[in-house]
Amino acid sequence: MQNSIDVFNFITAATSYCAYIENYQTQNDKEFLSVIQAKLLALYQAAHKLPDTYPQDYIELQKDIDHVTLERTISFIAERLMDNRYYLHLFNPADESDKDICYGDLLDDIGDIYKDLKRSLLIFGLGADAAKESAIWEFKFTFNHHWGDHCINAIYASHYFLSKGTE
Repeated sequence: MQNSIDVFNFITAATSYCAYIENYQTQNDKEFLSVIQAKLLALYQAAHKLPDTYPQDYIELQKDIDHVTLERTISFIAERLMDNRYYLHLFNPADESDKDICYGDLLDDIGDIYKDLKRSLLIFGLGADAAKESAIWEFKFTFNHHWGDHCINAIYASHYFLSKGTE
């Protein structure tokens, strides 16, 4: 299972997303959003194809992402977003009783996706079969329960931020 084409495609998309953010490229906000949007679309599509798995021996990350590196990464994202950060949305558009509009934050979306993916990629990178199975489970679980919401909201918001000024 850990060597399936769907897992390979997802690992490729997740690695590409994290590497892009870690690369600290200096392009403007529109270029940044355009690339991020494309990477988010690839991630979202690939995550849907991840297999359901339940690891026999769950392996956790022993050492979290370095705090200084994480802060630098989040600062980089904030600098690239500039004024393209806050947006309005319904918290749960599938709940007809939820009519409250709330603010979303692209920095929070992009940063949380990065943190979830990076942690799971580090587990996957341990190389042992149990670590790979744990990482695949973690990718799918966090997609279903955390970063998937951030991803779809970031795709939605980036679409409108990118079209600003082109009307």
